[in-house]
Amino acid sequence: MKKLILLLGLLSIRAFATNEIDFITGSATYHIIDPTNYGAYGPSFTSNGRGILNAVVALRYTYYRDDGVYWSVAGMAGQNSIFQPIYGGMYSRGYHYKYIDLGVIAGGYIQDDTEFTKRGLANASIGYGSHALVAGIGVEANLNIPLDDHWIIRENNIIMPLIINVTLGLGYKY
Repeated sequence: MKKLILLLGLLSIRAFATNEIDFITGSATYHIIDPTNYGAYGPSFTSNGRGILNAVVALRYTYYRDDGVYWSVAGMAGQNSIFQPIYGGMYSRGYHYKYIDLGVIAGGYIQDDTEFTKRGLANASIGYGSHALVAGIGVEANLNIPLDDHWIIRENNIIMPLIINVTLGLGYKY
């Protein structure tokens, strides 16, 4: 009898929670403070080069509780502000309301600082030698557009003290 109660309890928790896997791609990054013309190194969407289109691909897992709280983890690879390779991850936690997720994020990525040094650019990284960690903390405000009961399109908006980043994702809820 105890095993049956335990099993029903576990099933009821699962019934109220939702899991989601997202494939995230593309990236538009705007540099808030830094006046560097990053558009000189790759595609830009602003005349001053502070807004760039840098490549990113990521996988994100999100767990939604029935009380509206969510948390997520993501791993990613892509390009930094001077279009050099990066790889890293992120954790977020926040609240889900209808089509909006609002939360706080913490994460970072590893990059090779050699190109920043060669070009005389300042960089907000912590490292030894050529490899460095670029840490980030900020907020996210994501728009979730349901396609049906399982599939969604997500606009991911990350706002940090130095940058704003927007990506698109295709998610599957189960």
